[in-house]
Amino acid sequence: MNLLFLLFSLGYHDFNPFEQNPFREDDYYSANDYSFYNDVGESSGDDGIFIVKNVENLRRNLFTNYSIDTRPVVNYDESLELQYGIEIVSLDYFDQKAESIELNINMIFTWRDEYLNWNLFEYGIEYISVDKSTIWTPDVELYNAGSRPVVYDQTGAMKLYYTGEVIWIRPIRYQFSCKLDLHNFPYDSQTCTMLFGSWKFSKSSFNIEPFYEEDDFNNISVSDDFYHNEWEITNVSCTHEDIEYLCCPGDYYPNTEFSITLKRSFHKYLVVMIMSFVLILTGLTVALMSVKFYRRFYILVFIPLTIIWLQVYIADKIPIVEYSTTLEQFLVMCFTITMLCTFESGIIYNLINSQNTRLREYITEKSNYVKVFDLFFRTIVIISFIITSIIYLTNNT
Repeated sequence: MNLLFLLFSLGYHDFNPFEQNPFREDDYYSANDYSFYNDVGESSGDDGIFIVKNVENLRRNLFTNYSIDTRPVVNYDESLELQYGIEIVSLDYFDQKAESIELNINMIFTWRDEYLNWNLFEYGIEYISVDKSTIWTPDVELYNAGSRPVVYDQTGAMKLYYTGEVIWIRPIRYQFSCKLDLHNFPYDSQTCTMLFGSWKFSKSSFNIEPFYEEDDFNNISVSDDFYHNEWEITNVSCTHEDIEYLCCPGDYYPNTEFSITLKRSFHKYLVVMIMSFVLILTGLTVALMSVKFYRRFYILVFIPLTIIWLQVYIADKIPIVEYSTTLEQFLVMCFTITMLCTFESGIIYNLINSQNTRLREYITEKSNYVKVFDLFFRTIVIISFIITSIIYLTNNT
């Protein structure tokens, strides 16, 4: 047995739990599985029994007089240092009318518990898996949350190393507000922010900071499996600031803001725009018919109604805003042009078929002027449509 500990000590005299990903099971073996990693790579049945007893003794020695309500620092005047980051796993829901978004994320925390460390060579155990209810856990909350977070796993993946270092990965779902800028809808990009900090402790007691570039974890990242049918995450960033609030002069509270930029996939709305474009072409084509042809007026009446239905369909999906969006401007342009064609056709048709004999005779005598006016009007409408379309395409390219 002494030979076993000698081999173990030679293999781990420079061991650092953060040199590799601590959650790869092919690199490390949990003490809960009653085995440990060493240069030999295998353990006999007697060694396994020995490790079982060591795990039981270790847990008993660590947690007998341990308090989960006490900050894990021996000198209570010192600040506990914690680093953390988030990994975005999926977008569950984006309620644009309520300007609220829900994200599934993995919260990653690392800190050192000075009460939970042991002699590696005495126990022969590198780390143990621990439960959230058995050790002190950090008070880090989302300040701009819209509701209580949904915690999928009350325990999460939590590992305690012999140095006292704790790594905790916690899957959680947050709902928070996200103010939308819809001027360029549906070609818009939205930036949502998550503001994290501590409710209980100031920096002098609990110093929380995001991971830095040289750390093993990212302060904010997006999972490779992330996918959403409407939104794509194009950029993520992180800023950190210590803030002095009016309630607590002299005390600074660490605040970390994670920014997430999402770009909308506009293809679904492009269908609506193409439909509107086809409708306006239909209206202009119908307007080329002779003004004496009564069906021209009746056909043009139904085209604006169709465009109104498309507007109602879009309005149900975006919040009520005081400004017009790009898509709304396009629909209003189509609606206005078709309505002008409808009014012009209706007025001329009713003048030609007026029951007033004198008026009808006057219009008949001046029929050439009426035809010229009709031609001039249609030409102006078509040119206006072309110019407006060019301006629209230029502003959104």
